[in-house]
Amino acid sequence: MSYTDAVGNLSNRHKLNIHFQHILSGKIVSFAAFLTDFSDKWSSDWESQTVYGRMDDIRTFKRTAREISIAWDVVAADRLEAEENLVKCSTLISMLYPTYSGDNASSISGSPLFKLKFANLISDPEMPSWGASVTDAGLVGTISGLDYKPELEPSFFISPEQGLIAKTVKLSCTFTVLHTKPVGWTDGSFRQLSYPYGFGNHGKKVARAGGSIGADNEGVIGGAVGVGGGVGGAVGSGDGAIGVSVTNTVGTNVRDAETREEIGAEAEVSKSDINKMIDNAALGATLGG
Repeated sequence: MSYTDAVGNLSNRHKLNIHFQHILSGKIVSFAAFLTDFSDKWSSDWESQTVYGRMDDIRTFKRTAREISIAWDVVAADRLEAEENLVKCSTLISMLYPTYSGDNASSISGSPLFKLKFANLISDPEMPSWGASVTDAGLVGTISGLDYKPELEPSFFISPEQGLIAKTVKLSCTFTVLHTKPVGWTDGSFRQLSYPYGFGNHGKKVARAGGSIGADNEGVIGGAVGVGGGVGGAVGSGDGAIGVSVTNTVGTNVRDAETREEIGAEAEVSKSDINKMIDNAALGATLGG
């Protein structure tokens, strides 16, 4: 099995892909989730009014906004994969532009709105996070910009027809979520019990997250919500495991059905770890040789 096939099989089997959908055209572009950074930020906006003789401002609530920052590496093992990655990057860049009516460049008929999905971290919490598509479960929002940064090391592939094609590209963007469903409290209950990551942590008892992913049951996905709100997942087999922790460190277990021995797999998401998580040695162990 080649490096390219192995990466594709692993990311597809365990749904570890970042999916972008251009809403107006319906086009979808997906990347293997070699995450280098992830941040989910909520900002509450208050209007302040200063009143004479009052020590504190009168503060009136306006809104709570959600903004997701995500960065990932797009890596290639050979020139063919590098060309495919360049096409994906070019497609995503083209999606940042608006839709016009006919050839009239001054008449915008549609803005570049997106749906974005990554596992349960960027997903409609009321939909099955692992099985649902970006069309059904992606969050609606806008992208303020995309940072395309080719790595100078390990250099480029040289194509006589197309020029320089980067072996590794660092991509990052900021996604502002547009709430398509009501979010808030009513009579002491939160309207979306599974908000925001598919776990009901609003005073309601929920089932333990976890289950087999894939037809052959070789990989087991285990999830946990930490006290600080971090969500992590571990993907593994009987021979090894790959762990990903996002924002807060979360311990995850992968259990062998026969030995019942716990295999701990934990890795901190950094700008280098995830890019290296599927090197030849680790990948061979994870896929069982």
